[in-house]
This record gives sequence, structure tokens and C-alpha cells, in this order.
Amino acid sequence: MRTSEERLAKMYQRAGELKQERRNRTVLGLQAAVSGLTLTAVILLAVFLPRFAVGGDPGQIPDNLRASIFTESPMLSYVVIAVLAFLLGIMVTVFCFYLRKLQQGNDRETEQGDR
Repeated sequence: MRTSEERLAKMYQRAGELKQERRNRTVLGLQAAVSGLTLTAVILLAVFLPRFAVGGDPGQIPDNLRASIFTESPMLSYVVIAVLAFLLGIMVTVFCFYLRKLQQGNDRETEQGDR
């Protein structure tokens, strides 16, 4: 049979585990949201910026501006969009690593507090 101290220790341990699970879900949700938002931003930039360059009417976009955001050359504009998408991917990756490091720091504090 367990003593009251053992039951209390188990209760605190379980409370810590529940907190950790909640934190993990929050971090995972943030990572998914940031990834989705950056993907949406890249797609919206690629679709809408050429329309603003010619006045907003999609029927008036000349062929050389179909993929162009920053230059009139379609090939170069695809390269620029790809580089921007790559940089956004790097930013998301750095953000996710930062969140993971923050989460691991919180894990260590929780473990030290449980001891």
C-alpha cells in the first residue's frame, strides 16, 4: 500500500506530464500554423502581385507578366519566387527550432522542479 507522500508525488508527476502534453500540442499547433501561413503567403504573392503591376484586371495581364512579380522576364521571376520561397522555408525552420529549444528548456525546468 502506498503512503500519502507517494500518492502526492505521483499526482505531481502526472500533473507535470499533462502540462508537458499540453505544451507539446501548443508547439505543434504553432508550427503547423506558421507553415500554413507562409505557404499561403507565397502562393498569394505569386498570384496577386502581377495583377497589381498592371492595374488589377486579370484579363489585361500580358504574357510576359504572368509569372512576374519583380521583373518582366518570366524565367527570372520564377527564380526570384523560388528563392523567396526558400528563404521563407528557412525562416519557418529557424522558428521551429527556436520553439523546440524553448520547449526543451521548459522540459528541463519541469524535471528539475519535480526532483
